[in-house]
Amino acid sequence: MIALASDCLLFKTPNGESVPYSADMVSIEFSGDAAQLFDAEFVQHASKAVFHYFKHDLGRLTVSVGEFAGALESVLRGFGVNAVSPENDSTKRGVIESDLQRLASESGKGCELFFFPRLRD
Repeated sequence: MIALASDCLLFKTPNGESVPYSADMVSIEFSGDAAQLFDAEFVQHASKAVFHYFKHDLGRLTVSVGEFAGALESVLRGFGVNAVSPENDSTKRGVIESDLQRLASESGKGCELFFFPRLRD
């Protein structure tokens, strides 16, 4: 058996095949209006963060394509739900108080992957 490269995860496809990918090999495609919300570099960084989450935070060697896509969607949704262009942003920014300990505990095992989008909201 050939050993998996240290910078790779095995992605399980819907047909049961397992394909090794590194973070740089993952490619993301959007459909509909989602493509206009984020630039390609931002999506690439988010994809690498999700890859790191599965590989290092969870210690996983394999992940299904669906799991990866779902986690990436959650991260991007955290950034894009309230996406407003600067010229249309008429809300006044002020000081908001929040319980960071509560936000951290509500983020669960996702750690910073889910914490920072919640903090931004």
